[in-house]
Amino acid sequence: MRALVTGASGFVGRHLVRALTEQRWEVVTLDRSPTESKTRHIRADIAALRPHAFRGLRFDAVFHLAGWSFAPECEADPVGAFRTQVIGTRRLFSALPQGPRIVFISSGDVYGRGGKTPFSEGDPLRPANAYAASKACADATALAEQARRDIVLLRPFNHTGPGQSDRFVAPAFAAQIARAERGLQPPHLHAGNLHPLRNFLDVRDVVRGYLLAFDKARPGIYNLSSGRATSIGELLEMLRGLSRIPIRVESDPALKRDTDPDGRIGDSSRFRKETGWQPSIPLRKTLADLLDHERRIALTQGTSHR
Repeated sequence: MRALVTGASGFVGRHLVRALTEQRWEVVTLDRSPTESKTRHIRADIAALRPHAFRGLRFDAVFHLAGWSFAPECEADPVGAFRTQVIGTRRLFSALPQGPRIVFISSGDVYGRGGKTPFSEGDPLRPANAYAASKACADATALAEQARRDIVLLRPFNHTGPGQSDRFVAPAFAAQIARAERGLQPPHLHAGNLHPLRNFLDVRDVVRGYLLAFDKARPGIYNLSSGRATSIGELLEMLRGLSRIPIRVESDPALKRDTDPDGRIGDSSRFRKETGWQPSIPLRKTLADLLDHERRIALTQGTSHR
């Protein structure tokens, strides 16, 4: 079995490539950055992909993860975000041969603000920022292809784990704690709004969901979420509880995002019924693994100055 993974050098892409390789898949990766995996790699900007980029290649599965994932970056450059998310998706479909099953990765952010929660797949899309709007437009691009292609569209809600960029909330907290433990910064942590509710999943459970989507899901739209609401403040307290030293929290107005929805809770019952998927990794375990990962990074950054 051969799979194409776009966005393979990204956070989830690296975990997905590893999981596919462990299952003896032949993996072809596509990314504008080099990849660390020992796969056949196509280095290309997906938004500039040529129509015959995959000439001579046959795929059983395509996992389309390529895109901008950091909302403030999309807000700062919405043209770039739309170019990658929407034009890149259109270029990918134009270049792909007929036949492979496509697991298209969207985002729970497309539901945005307002309406009831938890969000189900039939709820209207109310994107609240440039990231969510670009993903919603990419969704529409994928759905327009469903008449002639086998597409499973997944909308994962928040996920984290080892290897995620510290631009995101959980690794940002973990990195500060790890650095404070090493004496590389004072023992206090900067935080923005701690009230928003999120469905946090472990990246490894998310990847398992992607593989089950390929194996078992019928074409359609599916949410992927933990079903458990956790506030940013609760997340922070879990990480503080895992710290080896006392950590003080300081509010930082610069870290607050006005475009973020207060609640982002998803209903994944359709996907669970379709595939039998259930999250298996407790959030505390996810955060412990994430913090250990950040400790290893901090270990390479210097010695204690206390």
